[in-house]
Amino acid sequence: YSLVAARERRWIILGIGIALALTSAHRSLLYADAERLWADAVAKTPGNPRAYDNLAAAIIRKDSTRAEEAERVLRQAIAVDSTYVTAWNNLAAIAIQRGRAAEGRELLEHALRINPDYVDASERLGELLVKSGDTPTAIANLERVVAVHPSEEALSNLAIAYMTAGRRDDAKSALRRLIELNPHRADALS
Repeated sequence: YSLVAARERRWIILGIGIALALTSAHRSLLYADAERLWADAVAKTPGNPRAYDNLAAAIIRKDSTRAEEAERVLRQAIAVDSTYVTAWNNLAAIAIQRGRAAEGRELLEHALRINPDYVDASERLGELLVKSGDTPTAIANLERVVAVHPSEEALSNLAIAYMTAGRRDDAKSALRRLIELNPHRADALS
């Protein structure tokens, strides 16, 4: 270091500073776009199913018409790790949203065979069962969900299922619990 003249040291330090600033700017651009960030993560860690799952979510958030592309990415996540239940759940959500309820149900049931305690898949399956008219199965599923994780959606769907089954008192009880969670929930107040 002492062999380098003071003037040359300044140029070296300036060059290092510019290189660091350019690297930082490049990374900042990457972090500004979730899809690019997760695509980069997939490229760098292709064995990480979470990276694929997050890439699919970023694709859908950016443009909901790209569901087919997000589906392919989720299937890659499952190919990397067939026990990654989040990808199964998200793939089911896309299938359901695209009108393939039977496929969505199969995907959710598969996720629950992998992890019977996975609340997100149980909650989504309960909602699907309510909408498809399988009220007894919906009630059994949603009662398990609400016992572990009494979310607004699970309680709302359970109340609907109870009403469909003619269980008005149980529906009122579920709605009271829903109002306790969110006193401003308009659909529970009517």
